[in-house]
Amino acid sequence: MPDIKKLSEPKFLLKIGVAYSIFVSILLLMPSSGVPKINIPYFDKVVHFSIFLLLALIWLLVLLTHKRLNKQGLLLLLLSVFSYGIIVEILQGTFLASRQADVWDMVANTIGIVGGLLLFYKIEKLFK
Repeated sequence: MPDIKKLSEPKFLLKIGVAYSIFVSILLLMPSSGVPKINIPYFDKVVHFSIFLLLALIWLLVLLTHKRLNKQGLLLLLLSVFSYGIIVEILQGTFLASRQADVWDMVANTIGIVGGLLLFYKIEKLFK
């Protein structure tokens, strides 16, 4: 059990948050020619939902373990993740010829953020 406890240490979670954020940025801003084509309807929306659920969840856990989870911190975090999703879509539509901005991606991102918040409230006591 001590090894599992290390996973919830503040410094470790912060490193995970930074690494995941960098990974997501690379993934969402790479040309679509580098992304495999999957012919499942709305699969990209499921991917956006999942990415932002995990992004919100990880950073909520970082706030919790750093004792910064209050109303102001929560609001700032959720607005930051939401804004990040919008900025990524704008960058995709503006600077990447092989990608385009999509309002439905932003909707999927937002639903993912809400899902991350709900999941966080289900598991937060495991990290206290």
